[in-house]
Amino acid sequence: MSLTMEHNPERQHELLQQIGEGVLEAVGDDWEKVYLRWSGTISISTVDFQVTRRDGQTQRIDLPTHVDDLITELRTEMYREDLGTWFLFTFTLTPPGSFSVDYDYDSKPEFPFELDPVTYNNDLNRFPRARANHPDWLWEALLEADQIIRARRDAENTD
Repeated sequence: MSLTMEHNPERQHELLQQIGEGVLEAVGDDWEKVYLRWSGTISISTVDFQVTRRDGQTQRIDLPTHVDDLITELRTEMYREDLGTWFLFTFTLTPPGSFSVDYDYDSKPEFPFELDPVTYNNDLNRFPRARANHPDWLWEALLEADQIIRARRDAENTD
């Protein structure tokens, strides 16, 4: 299923505000800097969520599920025809509540393991991109996914 969505900057800003609120709720009052790196596709994501406390100690914490859901919604909201959507989201928060955001449309999502290339194929079916917007790593994964899908179909047809 492909998407056709209206560009809605107000909704994107609202989602970023909600993400910020959820992050602040998760880290509590004692913080100097918050770093959140989300990597994902339509079916899987991973997070590096760290808080630097006022005493300089850095602590990894769990991202609340509702914040992960908001990031996933933001990823969907930011889909653009031919461009696709991003795979990496970096959110940095500094006092008194200022934040910066980076969206990376081209880098491979960061997982502690290799994803099945079909995962990228499924993501591209949901968030299509023009061929010119396929980074090399994605193009290679799609070619491999095509081979895997064909082999699975062939195996099903011989049973």
